[in-house]
Amino acid sequence: MTTYTYEKITAATKQIVTDELARAERESDEESARHLRGYAAGAWLLWQTVTRDEVTNPTRREDSEIFKKLLGLPD
Repeated sequence: MTTYTYEKITAATKQIVTDELARAERESDEESARHLRGYAAGAWLLWQTVTRDEVTNPTRREDSEIFKKLLGLPD
């Protein structure tokens, strides 16, 4: 079984969020774009659960703020 570090999980999640939001921006069909934004939000939500033990870590809080800004979520 492979064990992934917080840094690897966060980097992969950031890549997924960034890629899916970029694809959504280029999508002409609004329903498809919403679906892609949903993938990005889903990756962020999964990241939230995988790193639950890191909740008091300042780095994790900073990463969470970055995801919220990328997804256009309120603070």
